[in-house]
Amino acid sequence: MILILNQAQAEAVYGAMCALNNVGGRARIDFESHMITVIEYPSGSVHVVRGMGGLGNSEVYDDQAAFTYAYGLSVCDEWQSDVAAAAGGLTQTAIER
Repeated sequence: MILILNQAQAEAVYGAMCALNNVGGRARIDFESHMITVIEYPSGSVHVVRGMGGLGNSEVYDDQAAFTYAYGLSVCDEWQSDVAAAAGGLTQTAIER
């Protein structure tokens, strides 16, 4: 199966999703020059869509793990640790002020 995202795009998307996991967020990322949109829904499903107005192709994954597997990415434990540490530092700084 030919995937919509290239490796660099997939890594960037997954990195953003991992970072957002730590703050309760969900990703919506547009690669406008390639007419690609990636949406992570509250249900956890991840949709990758190429084209506009439903006139393209799409990939649908049940969750981040399925997206990760399809694109051959490693699990985001290191992202979670780094972002949690950074968020903790920012929170502590804000509290100290």
